[in-house]
Amino acid sequence: MILVQSLLQQLSGSKIFTLLMIFICCCNGLAQNDDISHFIIHKVKKNETLGQIAIRYNIDKDKIIEFNPHAEEIKRKDKLKIPRYKLTNLIYKSDSIPSLAHNVKSNETLYSISKKYGISLDSLKKLNPKIGDTLPIGVKLKIPEKINLIDSNNYFFYKVKPKEGFYSLQKKLGVNRSEIEKHNPSLINEVLKEGMILKIPKYLLNFDLNEKSNFSDSTFLKKSIKLALLAPFRISEIKLDSADQLFKTLSEKNLTTISIDFYNGMTAALDSLKNLGLSINLEVFDTKNQILEVEKLLNEIDFKSFDLIIGPFTPKNFERFAKSMAIIKKPLISPLTLNNISGSSSSFNSIPDKQILSNHISKYINEIDSLYENPCVIVIADNNNLETESKLKKQFQLAELIRPDQDFDFIKPNDIDSLLTPNRENLVFLETDKLNLISSMTSMLNAQKRIDRQVQLITHYRSPNYDDINISKKHLGNIKFTFPSYFFEKKDSILIKFENNYSNKFGKNPNRISIKGYDLTMDVALRIAIADNFLDAINLGESKYLLHNFNYSKKHDNSFGNYSSFLVQHQQDTIVEIVPRKLHLK
Repeated sequence: MILVQSLLQQLSGSKIFTLLMIFICCCNGLAQNDDISHFIIHKVKKNETLGQIAIRYNIDKDKIIEFNPHAEEIKRKDKLKIPRYKLTNLIYKSDSIPSLAHNVKSNETLYSISKKYGISLDSLKKLNPKIGDTLPIGVKLKIPEKINLIDSNNYFFYKVKPKEGFYSLQKKLGVNRSEIEKHNPSLINEVLKEGMILKIPKYLLNFDLNEKSNFSDSTFLKKSIKLALLAPFRISEIKLDSADQLFKTLSEKNLTTISIDFYNGMTAALDSLKNLGLSINLEVFDTKNQILEVEKLLNEIDFKSFDLIIGPFTPKNFERFAKSMAIIKKPLISPLTLNNISGSSSSFNSIPDKQILSNHISKYINEIDSLYENPCVIVIADNNNLETESKLKKQFQLAELIRPDQDFDFIKPNDIDSLLTPNRENLVFLETDKLNLISSMTSMLNAQKRIDRQVQLITHYRSPNYDDINISKKHLGNIKFTFPSYFFEKKDSILIKFENNYSNKFGKNPNRISIKGYDLTMDVALRIAIADNFLDAINLGESKYLLHNFNYSKKHDNSFGNYSSFLVQHQQDTIVEIVPRKLHLK
């Protein structure tokens, strides 16, 4: 066991709110209405039923028959017109939302009522769960009030929390009761109830709706915090008596330099936390990336005294450490791995895993599927991504599948050129982490893009190979490369200030690893300071720092994952974050 704090200083010291409307839409999907934007053509497969097709497109069978009178008896290779609806309304899952009342009249059905109000059968049934298919005359139905998405530009939709009244809302939002009732007339002479959705004009609010909290302005219950960092510094392998060897080691990107960069970011965070009035005791241990060293640390160090442990860095060592910490319910965080780590009820992965990122891009894909009329879809997947290929083929049944050459990771330009279609959206999914394929495809798609032939490149997972010097950022911007990411590198005044302070302290600019060390340390320390312990602090919700956001929830294995990620798109010379319902599709 080696305590490395002083040695590291020698080496490196010199040189809250989310739009509720968005949340509901993500959870419940889109409602159907009579505002049809376009039709898509579905080709019936062998043994496919009308019910299966209706489920596939989230539409009632009656709607399919309405536009395809022959659809009551379909057969293989039949073509059906499937209506796609404008993104104007939401489905709600709770009966605590604002609603209208409708008295059932003679000969009315659930379908005719849903059509009358421009809502889906699903939303009507969810709000009236006790109603069957037969409607007695005179029965009162709850009709969900539609929230027009255009209103989202001017209004904030707030969900009432338990025991909240008008006074607490005015204190929180800066909006008094009369203003709330003015824009929510159904509340007049009523009391607030948990789960109600209130429409509040944005100009009345006293905070920035798009700004997530970093907890720095909170009240602290605990002002002295003890953290441990377990990282594979492998200090004993560095020959400190050889300047050339030391320079070579620190100039190469390896576990030692990664550990030092992360540690430097942590020490920068300690300065910021000190300015907030917090005292952080950080102890650093070298795991040498060896399981025997991890076992030695477990035997010799009493980790009960620490508020939280960051590391070990590698999955195998982290999982071993997590088993022991679960016994004493000591929280520990995996700082840098994207892999899904098998942990315990007290272990956390600070980076969203590939499945979380895939789910994020899937929501975006569902939306562009609704917005685009008959897009040309091409799926390029290597043998390691056949599951993603299958999922895309299920969603875009007319998609063209192209397999790269297994020996050279290459696709012939003519194979792509013949499939790209003018005057239609061309969506190309590239599912690979192989550098040759990424480099050739981004260059090829950029060359084949024309004024009358727009191309968008999408992937479920952005490999680090996209950072290779052979990948042109200009090409990525021209083809609107879109992907999910666990960080978003934006150049704002806060980041620039951090970079200047970091450069003055360490004699070099921070990289992504050191910024991750800063962001993670700030988040865990502030959560502990506010809630007294980290396990209780996960209920504080999502936080935002320089490049990373954090929002922890339990996973299926009872450990915790960070479910906060970004949807990022290259646009010409810039990189932007795509916010739900504000898709940059043009």
